[in-house]
Amino acid sequence: MPELPWDTAERVSREYSVPKRDVETLLGLDEYGASGITYFEEITQGETNLGRKTLNWCVSVGRADVRIVHEMLGQLYRNDQSWSPRTVPSQLVREIIVAIENRKITGTNSKAILKFLLENPSSRSLHLDDILEELGIASADSIDLVTLCRSSIQAMPEVARHIRAGQTKAVGRLIGDVMKRSGGAADAKVAKDIILDLLR
Repeated sequence: MPELPWDTAERVSREYSVPKRDVETLLGLDEYGASGITYFEEITQGETNLGRKTLNWCVSVGRADVRIVHEMLGQLYRNDQSWSPRTVPSQLVREIIVAIENRKITGTNSKAILKFLLENPSSRSLHLDDILEELGIASADSIDLVTLCRSSIQAMPEVARHIRAGQTKAVGRLIGDVMKRSGGAADAKVAKDIILDLLR
């Protein structure tokens, strides 16, 4: 006997510490074959720490920190397309999620990647590095973040003066400039720490 749907929802929810309603969304992708659950487990490969991030990517990349089944389904729905395990190969989704986890790309980058993949079916056989090159997205590994932060500080001396005077909320403007200079590839949290260190 195959695993019954309610047993699957209970197991996946428990093993990956994710909401049962989201697991039920995956089950609903293929009511009889459970290919949504298979897809999810191919991405996570048993790594429970990737469970919530994978589920979000598969069922919304809504927050800047990685969401994919939500975002994927949302984009497909807006374009009147249906989901299948071949929509974006599970191995490629895993590459994207791991890259975000390792801070190689940002959540913002992942949205652009997903949009590109859904609009260009032929790109789905590519590796992530090839997609990044195609989109002109620099890997965070290749960015000299300290230099970018210094450039932003020099370009916005008045904002820097306010931050030195204790108005730390103004750091958001410098972070925004760093993100723009990096093409969205910089890690905003790391950029904030560097900027504050440079201005101390």
